[in-house]
Amino acid sequence: MRRLLLISLCGLVIGCADDATTSEPAPSNIPTDAASVSLDTAGDTTVGPDVSAAPDVVEIEPEPTGPLAWVYKRDPFTDAGELQQVELASPSTEPDGALIGEYVQVINCLNQPGGESLFGIGTFCKETNVAKPGADGTYLHIKPPEDTSNPDDEFAEVMMFQHVNLIHHYFKNVHGLTDLDYPLQALVNVMLYFEGGLFGQQTGWNDFQNAAFIPEESFAGLGLPPRPGGAIVFGQAGYIDFAYDASVIYHEYTHAMVGTTRLNGQLVDKWGLDNLPGAMNEGFADYFAASMSGHPYIGTYSLATAGQHLLRNLAEPKVCPDDLKTEIHADGKIIGSAMWTLREALGKETTDGIILRALQSFSQTTNVDQAANMIVDEAYLISDEVGAVAEEAMDAHGLRACVRANAWTDFNVYTDYDKVPIAVGGTSSVPTASFPSGAPAYVQLYVDIPEDAQVVSMTWLAQAASQSPFGGGGGDAVPMKLAIRSGAPIEFDWTTGGSPMADTILSSKPVTGGWSGVLVDASCFTPGTRLYTTLLNPGSNPNNVMQTKLQVLTAPSNSSDVQSCN
Repeated sequence: MRRLLLISLCGLVIGCADDATTSEPAPSNIPTDAASVSLDTAGDTTVGPDVSAAPDVVEIEPEPTGPLAWVYKRDPFTDAGELQQVELASPSTEPDGALIGEYVQVINCLNQPGGESLFGIGTFCKETNVAKPGADGTYLHIKPPEDTSNPDDEFAEVMMFQHVNLIHHYFKNVHGLTDLDYPLQALVNVMLYFEGGLFGQQTGWNDFQNAAFIPEESFAGLGLPPRPGGAIVFGQAGYIDFAYDASVIYHEYTHAMVGTTRLNGQLVDKWGLDNLPGAMNEGFADYFAASMSGHPYIGTYSLATAGQHLLRNLAEPKVCPDDLKTEIHADGKIIGSAMWTLREALGKETTDGIILRALQSFSQTTNVDQAANMIVDEAYLISDEVGAVAEEAMDAHGLRACVRANAWTDFNVYTDYDKVPIAVGGTSSVPTASFPSGAPAYVQLYVDIPEDAQVVSMTWLAQAASQSPFGGGGGDAVPMKLAIRSGAPIEFDWTTGGSPMADTILSSKPVTGGWSGVLVDASCFTPGTRLYTTLLNPGSNPNNVMQTKLQVLTAPSNSSDVQSCN
């Protein structure tokens, strides 16, 4: 079946690379030895890490307890297929025992007629409750089906009910959070039915290879009625059921806790456009998923089977700006790994409490530096020793002094581990800015100019970012410019709507194979210094840079494309 990715709604899956479905040749004058590879990883079932020695889940005393049921502690892979018999963390509040309780309303989304209309060209799955207690009052008769591709199974309901209640009780009973003291809707086995193969989907039921927190108002983007308080939505994708993965449930529940008034915006600052609030949203969701599970892997079952690059391991150190990718899930690993470092030093409950208390003061415009300092401040309220540990952890991951600039490299999205392009914002990215020269990339790129440099070639292959919720390529990119500044990062003047304070702004020229770039002589740089650059997109919608090339020539070029800055 086709994969359907909703990547703009706090989803778990990194979907940006799925917009890149073709490879173009490198410009003829730039050597390359990076062969393109297919990004269709739907059939890759290789499991990445060895998690057989992962520590036990931190047990949380749920109150009150409900009937007995079978669940996975973490997921089918990490638990080696072994189920655990538990007392459900809360009882059902329904007379028939349907898995609806005080804090979660689990809904099974069946592949049957009767679902809501979807844009008038398809239907949502039919929403109902299937899991009910047996004659003995327990749910022990409900286990994973032999065919795990079953799109209507009851076990997904049981997993969802148990793990949502576990994290709710932990946030409420241990840390005093009551924001989600209502029955949050949680949909499982979600698939969509399309007629006629529209939006690139096959006729019939299409996989939903994702899990997402969808705010109340965002359901309109799917052509569906709003849901008070929003909902967490879990897909069925082939034999992978996202509701079987406890780390995914904890991740999406954390998104619901963070909500829509915190860490959902794009910012402007002196370095340009900043989309790291979204990365923090993802990183904190990853962190609490890992902290609840008691080990640093996110998506061992659900993500690794779709491609190992999607698996997140918070024990792998990530640093800002060195590991910035300009995509919020990939950049969220920087945040998540920093929080995991703090947890390793201070323990689960202390670290969770520090982060949760700091989060309550976050807004849409909280940036990484501010967030890190607020976490440090909360740590110092415990003691000077704890505060010093928090400072060390934040600084080790570069969170309090991150200038968003990385080195120009020969980058290829198709062979890069994370498989996400370099994003360049569009002029619609931040409504308060006019971007007179074009919207900047989220990360500047610099070149350390050798003493013998005569000409520098910087080229890129870009495509328009898809504006469809169903993915797919966005077509040709709007031609971009390149701002350059010698010796220091480029700063932006927001009193003029975002003009770059650069030495010069160069128009790119087309190169073979759909590439663009600039070829500049020594009047544009100072040998022996660092040259900072930023791409500028004059178009309304973002561009995705799929490949970049850098070439430094030590002799003058006779090309008519060489530009001078005199």
